[in-house]
Amino acid sequence: MAATPRWSGLALHRMNLCAGLNPSARRTWPRRLKNMPPYWEPIQSLLFKRVDNPDRDVEFLKWRSPLFKADHIKAPLLVPQGANDVRVKQSESDSIVAAMRRNGKTVEYIVFPDQGHGFARPENRLVFYAAAEPFFANTWEGDPSQPPRKKRRMRS
Repeated sequence: MAATPRWSGLALHRMNLCAGLNPSARRTWPRRLKNMPPYWEPIQSLLFKRVDNPDRDVEFLKWRSPLFKADHIKAPLLVPQGANDVRVKQSESDSIVAAMRRNGKTVEYIVFPDQGHGFARPENRLVFYAAAEPFFANTWEGDPSQPPRKKRRMRS
């Protein structure tokens, strides 16, 4: 199975995945909640209620943060990042990529210098899809130039 979690970061870290895609996801909750953009202030109390207050329970937030569990990530990971993203700073992606590499894990990192949050620029979306297809095909022991087989065995 492959996962493409969004808002929760690598929330599916306990699943046995053969690959992961981590676009626009938080890597560390304490940093995220302490450095919210100004336009998030109206929902700050709601986030603190749903996620937690970074001044009150840092250890709990670290426990829920993918960066602090990078040594448990076993599947190869594809991390696309917009350099101008104000919601998920590039330093967040840099951190998880560095941790994965330090742990000898497979990680492919693509930074789009002219992109913000998500893939609003069509040309970046195409570059991303062009990178994602062979990443998943190779991870699943497939060949992107060949049609998919009916039964495809995945690596565990």
